[in-house]
Amino acid sequence: MLPPAPDQAPGTSRASLAVAHEFLAGGRDAWRLAVDAARSGTDFTAEARALGAATATVHKRLAEALGQSAEPAPGKGAGLAVAQRVRTAWTEARAAVGPYDEALDSLLATLDNVPAGPLQRIHGDLHLGQILQVSGKSGGGARWAILDFEGEPLRPIAERNIPDVPLRDVVGMLRSFDYAAGAAQREQEGAQVPDSWVDDCADAFLAGYAGVIPGTVDRTSPLFVALWLDKALYEVVYEMRNRPDWLAIPVNASRRLLSGNGAGDHAGAASEGNEMTGSARTDRPGCRCTWMKAPWAGSRTVNTMPPTPSWARTWTTTATSLSVP
Repeated sequence: MLPPAPDQAPGTSRASLAVAHEFLAGGRDAWRLAVDAARSGTDFTAEARALGAATATVHKRLAEALGQSAEPAPGKGAGLAVAQRVRTAWTEARAAVGPYDEALDSLLATLDNVPAGPLQRIHGDLHLGQILQVSGKSGGGARWAILDFEGEPLRPIAERNIPDVPLRDVVGMLRSFDYAAGAAQREQEGAQVPDSWVDDCADAFLAGYAGVIPGTVDRTSPLFVALWLDKALYEVVYEMRNRPDWLAIPVNASRRLLSGNGAGDHAGAASEGNEMTGSARTDRPGCRCTWMKAPWAGSRTVNTMPPTPSWARTWTTTATSLSVP
């Protein structure tokens, strides 16, 4: 504690805060690894399986350390929150995605009285750009370091701290494999990403997850589909505000789901999205940065547009990381 300042308000105190971080030498960005694999048509299922196991390990440790809670009533907590998030995002995303109001209403109606299961602290914004592959300790094999547990940058801080369904992180990773495939097509004109690449990664990820936390993730369940759409529409809004030349990827993904073709289809950068947004290969030179106040005093955030290895905001201060084998 520090001694009171002359102008310090009564009943308050001052203190110094320090944060220490492990330096991860030689780390390789999982986003870059996945995009390179997709572009070259290289199998990525071993890495995806390991990432699924790492994600489940993080969820297990968070539940053990911080506990779990139940919904106020089955189907009256997480499902309603997801529906509200989708409707909020839709007010802005609809202009890019198209007139799918009836399909969206029908999808959200399936959430009524659907139980979400135990709620807990999760990562909140998990995708390939939040993960590094680093050398194991004491000369061991490679391990995954998961970074930036502050949640989605467009969400209010208070909302990010609310216990949520672990399935949200699972959906985020599956969307990220789809993004990697789309990015591979953006980076190399004419790149032929195998049709099964995204689904193969998704299957391997879910198998790895189930190896740590037994059970089956039903990709046709109302909660999974709603979470998937929630993430896709969040991506649409983010790209509309920050990177419009990436917009085709989440727009096509959202259209496929809302048109009844399922959440598992590869979004890529299909012709319908290119007609709306222009060629996905519209690279901009250099890096355009805009500064803004961060949620905590004394630090700032920077938006990098492009290049950036991931599609989330880059913070000038690094959040806590968790490394798993």
